[in-house]
This record gives sequence, C-alpha cells and structure tokens, in this order.
Amino acid sequence: MNIMNNETQIAAQQPASSGTAAKPKRNRRLLWFLLLLLVGSAVLSFVVFRFIVPKFTGVPRELVGTWQVTEGDFKGATFECRWTGTAIFARHIQGKTETDESSIRVRGKRFFLTHKNNLTGKEETLIQTILLLTDDELVFRDEAQRIYKMIRIRD
Repeated sequence: MNIMNNETQIAAQQPASSGTAAKPKRNRRLLWFLLLLLVGSAVLSFVVFRFIVPKFTGVPRELVGTWQVTEGDFKGATFECRWTGTAIFARHIQGKTETDESSIRVRGKRFFLTHKNNLTGKEETLIQTILLLTDDELVFRDEAQRIYKMIRIRD
C-alpha cells in the first residue's frame, strides 16, 4: 500500500508542477504580445498623423507652427497654423489682443483662409499666394498685392 500511495502522490504532483511551469511562460508570451500591440499602435498612429492626415487637411508640414509677422500691415501679429486645418491670427491693438480663428487649406502655391466676418457675420475667403516657405521663413502676397513676411517662433 505504501508503494501505491507513493505512486499516487508522485502522479498527483507531476501535473501540478508542469502546470505551474507553463503558466509563467504563457504570461510572458501574453506580455510580449501586449507590448508588441502597444508599439505597433504607436508606430501606426505616428505614421497616420504625421504623413496621411496632413494630406487630407491640405496643410503642408512646413506651414504648421506659430509665425510672427516681421514686415507688412500686421507687423508684430502672430499666426498659428495647425495641422488640423485651422489657424489663429492674433494681434495687439491698444493694449487688447484680438484673435480671429479661420480654416485654412493650401493648393499648390495658393493659401485659402476662410473666416467669419465679425461685422457682417458672413464667411469670407481670403486667397494669398505663398512666395517663400522654408523651415524658418514664410512670405506671402494677398489679393491686394501686399506682401507679408513672417518668421517661425514655435513649431
């Protein structure tokens, strides 16, 4: 009987020991799989928001950032261009800051800025021509042939 009890005890212990050895291995595989999913989703998000979405919004990456007008009628004003297709123009007049939010899109060298006129309440689209666009400098001409030069102050 003693032999039978020993064999039963050994048989009962073997599956338990092999089952516990498999659990850490399975958990490790699950962790690696989850880590792979996390890294993959981060890479995919980067590619989508860096390269694909800007093509649909019509805003080139070089234009995205905050620009300050250095020459032109609005000298000292800032122009913040976002990758989402919106822009905020801010200028200081008599100690007050006036802001104007617009939607933007670029087609070739043409820059379309659509905003709501505060006086009439109607939407207006201004069309400017981009003369120069580099990492640090933006120059465009409006429909009245006025030239505005800007420098980048933030990305």
